[in-house]
Amino acid sequence: MKIKLKELFNPTIFKIIIFVVLILLTIPVPKTSKMCSMAPGGISCGQTEVRGIGFPIFFGEMFSGDARVIGLNPINLLVNIAIFYSVSCGIIFLYLKTKKEMV
Repeated sequence: MKIKLKELFNPTIFKIIIFVVLILLTIPVPKTSKMCSMAPGGISCGQTEVRGIGFPIFFGEMFSGDARVIGLNPINLLVNIAIFYSVSCGIIFLYLKTKKEMV
């Protein structure tokens, strides 16, 4: 069975639904960000919780010094879309392949 990339990545309603579900599943996953600030004894660094959509490449809240800012990097957004859409295409492909083998 030869796979055509055009057929594999052709958008369908099921691929889009799985894509949206994958993105929504990343929201409740706890994420942390390293934050450093000046302290009386020098620089103090620690981890703090941030919110946003993430994994494999996080975008959401970020820290700039002591200020919390929204950091939406367009490159990260495009990489996330490409990865999540590829995963949803792979899930549909594997489902259809196993369904054919069962019949």
